[in-house]
Order: sequence, then C-alpha cells, then structure tokens
Amino acid sequence: MQDEINEHFTQSFKDYLTSTKLLKEMAQNNYAFESKHEVTKYCKVPLLLIESAYKKEYVSLKPKDIITISWGIKDGKAIIENLKIAQKNGTIQTLPQWYTVKMKSWALNNTNQLLD
Repeated sequence: MQDEINEHFTQSFKDYLTSTKLLKEMAQNNYAFESKHEVTKYCKVPLLLIESAYKKEYVSLKPKDIITISWGIKDGKAIIENLKIAQKNGTIQTLPQWYTVKMKSWALNNTNQLLD
C-alpha cells in the first residue's frame, strides 16, 4: 500500500520546480480577496457611483457602517476592483475615486478591519 502511494506522488525535482513556478505565476495573476471594515468615525469619501453614471459624489459614512473592499492584482500591483458600502438605508456598490494607496490609508485611519 505504501509503495503504491509513494509511486503515485513521486515526481522528479525538475517537475517539482516547474509546478512551483507555475503555481507562483498563477497566484500573482489571479490573486483576489475581500476585506470587511467597520467605520469608526463620521467621515466622507469620494466615490464613483454606478447609479449616477460614474459621477464623483461624496458619500457620508457613520460609525458602524460596513465597507467591503474587493482587491485584485493588475500588472503585479494590488488594486481595488469594487467597493460595497452597507448602511442602515441600503447598500451602495461603487468604485473608489482615490488611488489604492490613498484608499488603503483612509481605511487604516477611519475603520477597523473585521475578521470573519
């Protein structure tokens, strides 16, 4: 039984390096995740609202509002692909007006990240 398992999972070192390289390339090109944040203070953030034909509008946020940021990779750099804001009066799905670095800095200063 053990010989059958070893025979099935044995690969050459070259195959191992090739598969590891391929896995790293795929992870860099297809990396995506979501992070949830709870707003900790009253603030405004400029957004491109889909409902208003991508016009720049400031959205007022209150403590306890939940922001979900969808992150992805483009040209080897992390980008924000989508932003969802859950407030008491509904949910807004939008694109951020700010660049990724500024949005990340804003999130660090004005929100607490929620761990699911």
